[in-house]
Amino acid sequence: MDDAELDNLLRQSLARRQAAPADSQALADWASRHVGEAERANARARALGLARATVSGDAVRVIQWLEEIVSIFARSTATPPDGEKAFAFFSPGKTCIHEVIRQFDIARHSCDVCVFTITDDPITDSIIRAHARGVAVRVITDDEKSHDLGSDIDKLHLCGIPCKMDLGNAAHMHHKFALFDGRRLITGSFNWTRSASEQNEENLLVTPDPDLVAAFAVRFEFLWGRLALMSNDQ
Repeated sequence: MDDAELDNLLRQSLARRQAAPADSQALADWASRHVGEAERANARARALGLARATVSGDAVRVIQWLEEIVSIFARSTATPPDGEKAFAFFSPGKTCIHEVIRQFDIARHSCDVCVFTITDDPITDSIIRAHARGVAVRVITDDEKSHDLGSDIDKLHLCGIPCKMDLGNAAHMHHKFALFDGRRLITGSFNWTRSASEQNEENLLVTPDPDLVAAFAVRFEFLWGRLALMSNDQ
């Protein structure tokens, strides 16, 4: 992809005010073949230039588009190589939810989820996809939030995914983290809800740091051993 083709793809994406799946895949494929920082800097500069030329009354949506595009250029490959770097994502916008879904889609062995609530269907679908292809998935969530309108915990449970909750505890299970393949951690304020993507100021940190991964894995196993497994009559 030369500069003209890159500019054309960026303009088409910007015109829609979002990075459509086809746009994201094309840009991710391009970024995976151009690992040099000079090429990445050039791509970021072109996206910034397009945004600056477009900003007007809908500046907020333009900036959200820009955050999505820059996050794509920041990732070197579609699957995490050894030495993957840490990244931060922010909402409102689609960068956080896209990254959560990406982590489930690239998981090969295990996904350990420990989150306050799950109501955003695209995330739920990505969890079920991982489970369906043989990835070992476990979910810990808050018992009270599991009864909220739109909660997907029953759906996950009925798919055969083991789910545990802090039944009978007056306090909330308020964690928001997940571990993938025992190698990658995502955590932050980001709730797995539609409002977190579309309205709230949230953050999501993705890191392969082995010390952090190990610390959160210990906490997950502690909670998994202490909390109650959902039964079929719940």
